[in-house]
Amino acid sequence: MSFAARIFTFGAPVSNLAMSTFQILGLVGSTHTLSLTLNTDGTFTKASTGNGTSTYLGPTEWYTPPASGVGNSYWVKFHISSGSAWDAGLVDGTIYALSSARTVTWTSLTTQLKSGVLALTVYADAGGSITVGSGNVNFDCESIN
Repeated sequence: MSFAARIFTFGAPVSNLAMSTFQILGLVGSTHTLSLTLNTDGTFTKASTGNGTSTYLGPTEWYTPPASGVGNSYWVKFHISSGSAWDAGLVDGTIYALSSARTVTWTSLTTQLKSGVLALTVYADAGGSITVGSGNVNFDCESIN
């Protein structure tokens, strides 16, 4: 399984998720959870839980340099462009202020596979007319032998 982010052709200071990889490997019969959070300080967090191992390689910022409250000037839209919808978090295609941390979570039970492409768009306005960055995150959440 892997959780990889490719993209973000953000212009400075909004930066990127770049080529990151997030992987969790576990046992059949286990529950695995992957989550992606854009934080208000310009950082993002990828997290996993489950009976297995996880690895994350990649950048930790969507805004450079991170600063307290920088999210107050930006909005984000999460959209599944292909594959499995997330199980918890935001409404697909809705624009949210980054004045609060925004998280989406996938949960895989037993031998279930959740994978696909998550499109992210960051805006400088609440109406979504001024795009300052966008990109795709490839995700896989599954249990394996």
